[in-house]
Amino acid sequence: MRLDLLRRLPDFEFVVTPDVLNEIVLPDQKQHVENAVAAGILRVEGLSSPDSLTVFAELRRLMGAGEAASLALAVTRGWVVASDEKKAFRTEALARLGPGRILTTPGLYVLAIRSGVLSVEEADGDRVRLEACMLVQDGLPEFSGFGLGGTPKGPASVIAVGDDNGNPNNVHQ
Repeated sequence: MRLDLLRRLPDFEFVVTPDVLNEIVLPDQKQHVENAVAAGILRVEGLSSPDSLTVFAELRRLMGAGEAASLALAVTRGWVVASDEKKAFRTEALARLGPGRILTTPGLYVLAIRSGVLSVEEADGDRVRLEACMLVQDGLPEFSGFGLGGTPKGPASVIAVGDDNGNPNNVHQ
C-alpha cells in the first residue's frame, strides 16, 4: 500500500502502535514508515488504558505483539482495524470487532477509488507493483473488475482510531 494514499483518504486518521514499528525489520520499509510518521500520515499511539493492556495480554498469547497491540487498540476504542493478517488475528478480530470492521489492502484501494483519490487504472498499476515486490501474498484483485465508479457511499470506519470526539473514523495497522 502506498502510504501517501492514506493521507488523502477523507475522514480517516491512520494509527500505528510502537509494537508494530518495532516489528519492521527491513531498513527501507522502516525508513518509509518513519517518514510517514514524521509527515503526519501515520500517528503513533501506544496502549495506555487498563482495558487495552488487558486485551493485549489476552491476545498476546495467540499472536505477535504488533498484531495484538493493533487489535487491542481497535477493540477498546471501537475502531476498525486495517490488516491483511489471517489466521488467529482474523479470527479474533471478527469475534471481537464483528463483521465489517476489518479493512484489507484491497478495501483501502476501493475506498481510494470511490473517494476519487485514485483511478481504477492507478490501482491496477499499484497491484502489479505490489505483487512484483511480493508485498502481498495472496495477490490483489484487478480493480477494473470491481465495477467501481461514481461517488463514495459515505465514510467507512477503518481501524482503529476515533477522532478527538471518540468517533470511529481512523485506521490502525
